[in-house]
Amino acid sequence: MSRRPNGAESKAEWFKSEVEDSVMALISAQEPARKFTPGDVSARENAKFNEAVKYLCRLGCRRRVLYYCLGRVKFGPAPASTLPNIAAVRSLAKSIGDVANKIERMEQTGLLDPLDEREGSGDTNVNKWAERIQRFRTLPAALRERATTYTKWAELLSERRGSESKNLKLRRDLLSRVNRLSLSVYAKFATNKSKRWPALVEALMRSAGVSADKSQLVREVEQFEGLHFQTEQFLQDKLRSLHDKASRRRGK
Repeated sequence: MSRRPNGAESKAEWFKSEVEDSVMALISAQEPARKFTPGDVSARENAKFNEAVKYLCRLGCRRRVLYYCLGRVKFGPAPASTLPNIAAVRSLAKSIGDVANKIERMEQTGLLDPLDEREGSGDTNVNKWAERIQRFRTLPAALRERATTYTKWAELLSERRGSESKNLKLRRDLLSRVNRLSLSVYAKFATNKSKRWPALVEALMRSAGVSADKSQLVREVEQFEGLHFQTEQFLQDKLRSLHDKASRRRGK
């Protein structure tokens, strides 16, 4: 759960530690733009690819999950993540407030009361009908409350320094990092942190046409685990679920 920045940290620090991790965690559940198949590997790299897959599977990985991760690494998510800018958030907040006012004015006319009574007349569960009507009555207030939250978020995502102001934005490299590191995260836990996973993942990625360096992969995974714990856990849960499902199929 995200929190507001306290007095000891800047908006930028809070944005980096809380907002980015929250959005990245949601991205961890996204599917690849398309499935990876061995046909995506060039004939020249086919032998290296098969060898890397074979050894990773011997260490505990599942071929189906390796292909899933390669789909995320190579093709990215589907659909590509789009995030609202501050102007869009402010505009939406205003629209929600306007709709709340219109709903309230309509409810105050009493025009809908006879219809509400008619629809509830045959309902044997009086409490359920009363709760339904109450939701309608309180809807404008709930919408205004949410609009206020949107406005506050827009203010928090705007950082002012002296006479200048700038909007805090999610770094696109962070959004792609979830997909790029999915294979490394999977190989690390599926092989029980085998010392061989970095070299095997490097070989697998390179043979699939994706640049990779084993030392950099290790550094990025360690940084990912430390700075984006929530996202790493979400991603690992997703991959563990796929791993367990593949294992059950394998056992049939």
